[in-house]
Amino acid sequence: MINNNATYSAVKAFLDTDHSGAVSNAELSNYSFSEVDPAHPGTYYGYRTILTGSASSTPKLKTFGVYLQDQWQIGHWNLTLGVRGDDYKFLADTGEQLWKSSLTDNLAPRLGVSWDINGDGRTKLFGFWGRYVDPMKLDMVSFGGSLTSSVRNEDIRINNTWVTENVRGGVAVRDALLVDSLKNPKTDELRLGFSRDFGKYTLDVAGTYRHDFDIVEDWDPGTYASADALESEARGTMGIGGTVGQYSGNGSASAAYNSSTRLDANGLAIINAWRALVLPVGFWAGGGKTGAQNLEAYGNGEVNFFLGNLPGGYRTFRSVDVTLTRKLENKWGGFASATFVSATGNSLSSGNADFQGDLARFDPRLPFTNGSLEGSPDWLAKSNLYYKWDNGLMVSMTYNINSGYHYSDSFVSSNRALQATPKVTSATTSIFYQQLLGKNRTPVVRQMDLRVQYSANFAKKMKGEIYLDIFNAFNTQQPTDIAEGTNVRPGFGPGQAYAYQAPLSMRIGARLKF
Repeated sequence: MINNNATYSAVKAFLDTDHSGAVSNAELSNYSFSEVDPAHPGTYYGYRTILTGSASSTPKLKTFGVYLQDQWQIGHWNLTLGVRGDDYKFLADTGEQLWKSSLTDNLAPRLGVSWDINGDGRTKLFGFWGRYVDPMKLDMVSFGGSLTSSVRNEDIRINNTWVTENVRGGVAVRDALLVDSLKNPKTDELRLGFSRDFGKYTLDVAGTYRHDFDIVEDWDPGTYASADALESEARGTMGIGGTVGQYSGNGSASAAYNSSTRLDANGLAIINAWRALVLPVGFWAGGGKTGAQNLEAYGNGEVNFFLGNLPGGYRTFRSVDVTLTRKLENKWGGFASATFVSATGNSLSSGNADFQGDLARFDPRLPFTNGSLEGSPDWLAKSNLYYKWDNGLMVSMTYNINSGYHYSDSFVSSNRALQATPKVTSATTSIFYQQLLGKNRTPVVRQMDLRVQYSANFAKKMKGEIYLDIFNAFNTQQPTDIAEGTNVRPGFGPGQAYAYQAPLSMRIGARLKF
């Protein structure tokens, strides 16, 4: 907006420190808000939203689906086959068709099979494979289809001037265009299992593989249509420094890159990896226009973003579940279960216009953005034992333990904890190639809960019970959450615990069933 609007010529001249005639992302990032807001002493001007026009808007999603399924039983085998197809059509509030996909674009086949090995229902093998199509959420349809909605200007304060960064809503500036290559998000799932009833005990084992792909994001051509813009972000966020396009010299074996404009071979390889993220002109085609036409419209301030799939974006979940159950016999029973998890990938987006696509530092094609999904555990286990007397008294114990969950070194932006971009020197470029997403894990957490219960029948159809629950019986109070970085959790430094298990507590209750 600054580079293409004569209104902001003074702001452009102020920010253009390398006198190239255009403001780069790095130059914009170097600006610090320092103008005091007189209405709020101690604060600074930075960002504001101004409502410039009020109106209602109702974009629409129209669907048509077909589903076929049949089931066969052949001896000890059960076989289920099915397929689903959906037609999706997104319409703007003006009735304009934003995007359309056909039944064949969204085919979702399913296959299920089970084998009752001995024909007595006690020993079974089973398997399932299926594809699920997860259509884009309606808020994303509104993102691209609110053409008669209220209009809001998003302004930032630079050099004593309010600069309109984005215009949201209305037909003058489209908030988002849906590209022609867009596909709905999908999930493939495979599940295999075995169960055996031994009489007193039952054993269940199941393995799951789930893979998410064709993830949808919003894209900013200001970043992804220019290899120079990508290089500028790389130099700024990774601490490489220097000037876009300056690659001469061998660099220094010990100096940080930002102490020199020179690059050695390792630094140049990192720069080239970022530059390779540029999306081809054809990617931006959509709305009845070519990619070149849409990029021109973006340059003229006529469109803000583009909705498209995330190249290389995926989430893969693998797990094995084992459960051993003892049926109530001789007054006691219970179960023990364990789950082993591997959740990997490079995106937590769910079609919600997140930071991926806006900032290349979160691009899934960069090695360090890959790894263990944040919030995922490696394993967890649970056991329960109970003993029942004939007089209605029962005691039980439940024990839970888990590995803790994965988290990344992070910083705060828009009240969010976001993965931090690693800084490199000429001696530490290898960190760029490491999978850093979710590289940390919170401590192991364990807890034992107890219950004492007494039940009695008062009439044919009336039963009462009283109980005492004791939570966290050993009052362990282990840390459950760890601060991911500086100022991410106010008052806590990186690696410090900021949340703990609830202390020992008790609950007494009574119930009457009839």
